[in-house]
Amino acid sequence: MVHLANVKNNQRRFAPTPAHITGITGPLHRNTHDALRGDYQQMLKDGLLLEDAESFDLLMVKCKKIQEQVKRLSAIEDKT
Repeated sequence: MVHLANVKNNQRRFAPTPAHITGITGPLHRNTHDALRGDYQQMLKDGLLLEDAESFDLLMVKCKKIQEQVKRLSAIEDKT
């Protein structure tokens, strides 16, 4: 069950930043990944996600696939 008070309190905390949207590489990548993992675990603990929410690792795999698809589509768009 989702707790609306938690959602309201955390809305700004989980807002994406330009760095998250564009992707982060280099030394910050591991720290960012760990921070996202911690946030995801906290969201689970706070009841912000469904009880049967997928694992963080599976979520990251899905996000990576989406990112790759967007890059491919963007490359096609740039050529036209």
